[in-house]
Amino acid sequence: MDYSWRSRRWFHTNNLSNLNPFNDRIADSGYGLLSANIVIADIPLGDAKGQLSLWGENLTDKAYRVQGVDFGALGFAGNVYGTPRRFGTDIKVNRPASPGTDEGSCQGRIVPPPLTEMV
Repeated sequence: MDYSWRSRRWFHTNNLSNLNPFNDRIADSGYGLLSANIVIADIPLGDAKGQLSLWGENLTDKAYRVQGVDFGALGFAGNVYGTPRRFGTDIKVNRPASPGTDEGSCQGRIVPPPLTEMV
């Protein structure tokens, strides 16, 4: 299990109402993320060994801002949100190295695109 916390942050260093009028609206209010990972290792597969991982990220499905842009002079601003809750499996197979080759492995993960919002 892993829990991380990020406190409130602004995406612009200048908080001038005429330069960045939406700075407070696009600021991140602070958030916590909970993740978990379970690993089963050293699974015998003939001459090879396998590893199975089950994982979940952002388990509370918190919508959190990772970036913000204030186009104050144009009358709008926008945010980019972090990855929503996701689950997955990693499978890894290690086979013994043959002479002149490296140890082989295989694993994969699917990652969804980030969410965006205009203010």
